Amino acid sequence: MTMFDFKDCYKSISSVAHREIINEVSPETALTICIPTFKRDRLLEHAVSSIWNQTEFINVEILIIDNDFERVTIPSFLKNKSNNVRYIINHENIGMFGNWNKAILESRSSNLIILCDDDWLDENYFKEIKKYLKEKKAVMGLHSYYDKRQNKKKKLTLKSMVGWCFKKIRPKIQEITTLDYFFEPLSPLIMFNRDSLIKIGGFDNDYFPGSDVVLYAKYVKLNGGILIKKNFSFFRIEENESRKPETALKFPEINRKLREEISKNYRCIDLLIPCAYEYDRIEIAKTWNLVGINESRTSKYWIYALSRVLRELLIVSRLWRKISENINTHSS
Repeated sequence: MTMFDFKDCYKSISSVAHREIINEVSPETALTICIPTFKRDRLLEHAVSSIWNQTEFINVEILIIDNDFERVTIPSFLKNKSNNVRYIINHENIGMFGNWNKAILESRSSNLIILCDDDWLDENYFKEIKKYLKEKKAVMGLHSYYDKRQNKKKKLTLKSMVGWCFKKIRPKIQEITTLDYFFEPLSPLIMFNRDSLIKIGGFDNDYFPGSDVVLYAKYVKLNGGILIKKNFSFFRIEENESRKPETALKFPEINRKLREEISKNYRCIDLLIPCAYEYDRIEIAKTWNLVGINESRTSKYWIYALSRVLRELLIVSRLWRKISENINTHSS
């Protein structure tokens, strides 16, 4: 079985019992915002508030799925206000991606997004996304990072400056294929068509901690994707479970396997896989200040870094999609 083959990842959690402690949602909603959570009420409040404080209105279902089976009271910020909220508590902790799959199954709208409890929406997200509510392609935008770790100084680097410049001059709307996932994970906040998402089998915990990127690439392979040059969300980097250094070291391995899968459909792109792996390993070491990891930039690192710059130039010149179609070995 390959990464892109169907695997029913809902089966293991579909029978997990739960109790519903809030149900303040109208029967007809255009979008479900799934918020998986576990013992982080302060962050959860910020995420939910970013939905309530949108500049434009969409009738949404805010679906909070809590893995804290020991919870006995409603979070304090929801006691006096719970507009459009369904709050479900699992009877057992089914893990991060198990909880994400549970959220998909419990969602009631035709479209959904998964908003982590430590992240939040841009205030204009509804204004942008309402144009695409009938779209079956994955719809994604740009996102901003806030590093909240103690003693982590923000540095202005050549890489960040080049990235900022390319972000500014990218096309307003870019068609996405799986080849794009060879080069970057592409927006953790994506609007999916619920039925299409269920059909591909859900998040596979075998690829933890990169199960989300694997599913995103798989969805885009089958349904296509759109990247909109608008800020959709904000992502907080803190010392949580999925971002611990020992967990972060697993990302290069998952990314390598994903690139091997993607390269089956594109001529010669597999030659970049060793370079991409080296690039990921060094960038992870830099991001997490890992001790004992050689951060020296090798020739492989620079080859992949230059290939990313070349890709950005092709995107800006509107040639990227045409070239990616030409190196595609067969239709998806």
